[in-house]
Amino acid sequence: MNEFSKARLTLFGWYLVISFFLLSAFTLVAFQAERQAFARIEKMLSNKVDRPVLSALLERRLREFSGNFKERLLYFDIVLFFVAAAASWFLSGKTLEPIEAMVKKQEEFSADASHELRTPLTSIIMEVETIKRTEKQIPKEINKSLDNISQESLRMKNLINNLLVLVRNRTADVGVFKTFSLNEAAKKAFKSLEKSAAEKQLEYTYYEKNTGLKMKGDQEAVERMFVIILDNAIKFTPAGSIKARLYKEGKSAKIEIADTGIGIPAKDLPYIFERFFRAQTKTRLQGSGLGLAIAKKTAIEHKGKIAVKSKLNEGSVFTVTFPISS
Repeated sequence: MNEFSKARLTLFGWYLVISFFLLSAFTLVAFQAERQAFARIEKMLSNKVDRPVLSALLERRLREFSGNFKERLLYFDIVLFFVAAAASWFLSGKTLEPIEAMVKKQEEFSADASHELRTPLTSIIMEVETIKRTEKQIPKEINKSLDNISQESLRMKNLINNLLVLVRNRTADVGVFKTFSLNEAAKKAFKSLEKSAAEKQLEYTYYEKNTGLKMKGDQEAVERMFVIILDNAIKFTPAGSIKARLYKEGKSAKIEIADTGIGIPAKDLPYIFERFFRAQTKTRLQGSGLGLAIAKKTAIEHKGKIAVKSKLNEGSVFTVTFPISS
């Protein structure tokens, strides 16, 4: 379910609540009117001479009226509620229509711009590498500048690739998702960062409680999500350990990635999955601020969840939950 579907359901719920209160108010007013009518009749019956005749006649008519009134009021409320529900769904869609169209245009622009920027950046990187491999002696200052150009170009290229992942609409891809081994995806992602963990002399372990766990989706995207979380754990763990654990819980598979790093401030936890957000820590590390946003998007696209628990200066635990295939 995308953000607009959620927003539409939220608006639909609010419209229904408003309709319910309006119907309740109408019903109370109707019953109050009925009560006042009965009060007037009781006043007329206070005349002792005409009371016996009026009582017999009114008692019969009031029984008929009371039954018909309640029945008709109930039918009217039911019909009006369904009409209000249909109108609420229609109005919520109409309310979000121009906003959704605008966001789609922005996403299309971001995707087009990213595609257009990748080509010249690739050319710059290739040109720099060509210059560096020339037989002519390059002064150290120029060589250092070329290295900086190459690094920044690669950083920009990674940023553009991440933006493309975020703006890409995967709705059409869901139908072609394939079943793959979650165990294999997790192990592959874990092994790809073993060297990085070894360079920092971190305790780096992976444990599988259950084997043969399969899920439907995009294996490459799921592997990338695991790599993002593991890479963050390595970056923000100066010393200590990083432990990944894969296990089955009910009809779901969970992978926990725990580190003993610097942790995340409590005030930043609600925002760490937002685009370009960076937690306020003493450690200054390079990054686009898109990694965890991509991880969350991947989890949602695969009908999964991602959560985090963290304590400052103690470490973090990221938990990803996916539905598994039978």
